[in-house]
Amino acid sequence: MPTGATIWLVPAMEQAAGWRWAFAVLALGPLAGIMAMARLIRHRHRSTGSTAVPLPADTVTS
Repeated sequence: MPTGATIWLVPAMEQAAGWRWAFAVLALGPLAGIMAMARLIRHRHRSTGSTAVPLPADTVTS
């Protein structure tokens, strides 16, 4: 839903403020995703008591 809303806003923003700001509206989606992932990581750390950020399995070396 948020993605559809920001895409829907692009033509309106282009008319009101130009292409530069119209495309800036599209940055809201990835920004919301980054914030959600950071919140998830904080939640997982609190629930496990871990202080380290876990590495993905494919980056762990032996």
